[in-house]
Amino acid sequence: MPVDIAWPSAPTSAPSPAPVAARPPRRPSAGPVLGLRLTRLGLAVASRVAPPLAEWQAARLFLTPRRRSLRDPVIPGIPADPRAFVAAGHPIVGWSWGEGPTVLLVHGWNGRAADMVALAEGLVHAGYRAVAIDLPAHGRSPGRRTSIAEWRRILPALAAQLGGIHAVVGHSLGGAAVTLALEAGLQAHAAVLLAPARAPRPYVARVGRFLGLPSARAAGMERRLESLVGGALAHFDAARAAATLTVPALVLHDPADDEVPWADGAAIADAWPLGAVEPVVGEGHFRILAAPEVVERVVEFIAAASV
Repeated sequence: MPVDIAWPSAPTSAPSPAPVAARPPRRPSAGPVLGLRLTRLGLAVASRVAPPLAEWQAARLFLTPRRRSLRDPVIPGIPADPRAFVAAGHPIVGWSWGEGPTVLLVHGWNGRAADMVALAEGLVHAGYRAVAIDLPAHGRSPGRRTSIAEWRRILPALAAQLGGIHAVVGHSLGGAAVTLALEAGLQAHAAVLLAPARAPRPYVARVGRFLGLPSARAAGMERRLESLVGGALAHFDAARAAATLTVPALVLHDPADDEVPWADGAAIADAWPLGAVEPVVGEGHFRILAAPEVVERVVEFIAAASV
C-alpha cells in the first residue's frame, strides 16, 4: 500500500478556485492510516534488527508516489490528441491540444496531466500548442517508483520528440525538475515555475521524522537515496542549477503556501540570472494551477518571449 509521505502531494480532485474554508473537513480513510501505522511499525522493528533494511525501505518509500484515480485531461470544446512517448527509456503518456509553438506542462509529485488543464486551455486560446504529460508512476504512465533524477533526463528527451518546445511550465517538484532539465540541455525560450520546490534534502529529513526513524537511520536513508538516484542530493538543488541558466524565468508562488515555502521559489528566482518571483495571494499550493490571474500571467510571460 503506497504511503503518501514524500514530496508535496497533489489534491485528490482537480484544483478549484473555491476557498479552503468553504470545504468541510474530511476525516482520513482507514486504509491509508492503517498502512502508515504498519509502515512505521515495520521500520521500527527493522531499525533495531536490520538497520540497512530499514534504510533501503525508507528510501524506496520516498520514491514511491501515490497514484491518484485515473482521469484523462479534458478541455471542453478542444479535442485532445493522445500521445505515447518513450523518453530516456521510460514510457510516457501525454496529451496535446491546439496548434502553434509548443509549451510543455509538467505536473508535481503525486500529480497528473489533468492538473494542468486550465493552463493548457489558456495557452491554446492564445495560439499555442499545449502538451501535458503523466510522468513515470503517475497517472496513466507505468511504473511504481520514480525520482527527480529521472525527470531531469526525461524532459529534454520529450522536448526533442516534440520537435522542440517554445516554453515549459512546471508545478511544485515539476518546477524543480524543469530547472534541472534546463541545466541538462532542455532548450526553451521561457520557463514558468508555479510554487516550485527547491531541493530534496529538507523533504528527506521531514520524511525521516514522519516515519519515526532514529537520526542514524535517517542519515542512512539519505545515503541509500543517493545510491538509487545516482548522485548526491545536493546536486538536485534547483537554486544551484538556476544560477547556470540564461533563459528568462518567472516564478509564481503564494507567500502563504503551506506545502512548499515561499522561500523555495524566491531562492530559485534570486539565483536565476533572468529570473523573477511574483506573489500570488490566496491560492495556496494547488489552486494556483487554476487561478485565472495565474493562467493570464503565464500566457503573458510566454508571449513576451515570442517577441
